[in-house]
Amino acid sequence: MKQQTQNQNKQYYFKNGNKRSSKKIADALEQLSKDGKLTPVEVVDAARNVNHPLHSYFEWDNSRAAELYRLAQARILINHVEVTLNVDGEETKFEKYVNVSLGNGSRSYITIEKALSKEEYRSQVIATALAEAEYWQKKYHGYKELFPIFKSIKQTGLKLKGGNHKW
Repeated sequence: MKQQTQNQNKQYYFKNGNKRSSKKIADALEQLSKDGKLTPVEVVDAARNVNHPLHSYFEWDNSRAAELYRLAQARILINHVEVTLNVDGEETKFEKYVNVSLGNGSRSYITIEKALSKEEYRSQVIATALAEAEYWQKKYHGYKELFPIFKSIKQTGLKLKGGNHKW
């Protein structure tokens, strides 16, 4: 019973969500987990029930779900192509395509060559990389073995943000 009381006092947060939905999702997932373990199959199986608190978070129209899944597969294909470019005399491997804002409210994948050659795209890619590094730092902040990396991320972020960049 003491364990249950401690869990009720936990504060849950859902990325890009509000606190109320975070608690609802966290509580439902907690109920499904067994010995601290949870699989996506278990979550989907439970959420099939229209009365389950997670049901509304899934797309149950199979035609729409299939199209969304194909779009996710297309993103995976695009994100997994790599190319080797000569940078400062050294062969360096890059993802062939990067996702950027086109400035008109839409986004698109562009080639790394285009991203490297146009300052507006280069700035976006660097800003994204820094945001991902900072996210990674927050995710693993409890691991003191990684502190030297965290320090480098912070120093690089301060250096870049202090310059004449758009981010």
